[in-house]
Amino acid sequence: MNFLDTKPKVYFKTFGCRTNVFDTQVMMSNLKDFEITQNEKDANVVVINSCTVTNSADSTARGYINSLNKLPKKPRVIFTGCGVWTKGENLFKEEKVDSLFGHSEKENINELLKNDERFFTAGDLEHIDETIVEEFVGKSRAFIKIQEGCDFRC
Repeated sequence: MNFLDTKPKVYFKTFGCRTNVFDTQVMMSNLKDFEITQNEKDANVVVINSCTVTNSADSTARGYINSLNKLPKKPRVIFTGCGVWTKGENLFKEEKVDSLFGHSEKENINELLKNDERFFTAGDLEHIDETIVEEFVGKSRAFIKIQEGCDFRC
């Protein structure tokens, strides 16, 4: 066993509804080659699970993206959630985020994060998760998900 090999650390920042909280847990459950950190300053990668239904959630997510530039070690910034469909293209073109992926790709997060190139994978709005979340990292209560994805009508 080689103790010098450390996995890249991933920090998750979730904005919006409880569906997004659950979706973040789905992504955490599918990470195999990365370590989850609860401290963004330690992260090599920050995954932002966005909400775009309200202006407040939108502006808060944009503010958070900008704040990551002030960290001592700038992480790779990955954007996901319903904001991909409304704000993603501009964030990607303006190079505010390194990569982004849509709702239907969240179960592929491990492979996506291993890709060192910038990517924009919007996916589709019809996907239904197959992941069973067995542990809610950083939460004292679990959620039961009754909706898949975002219909932009919260």
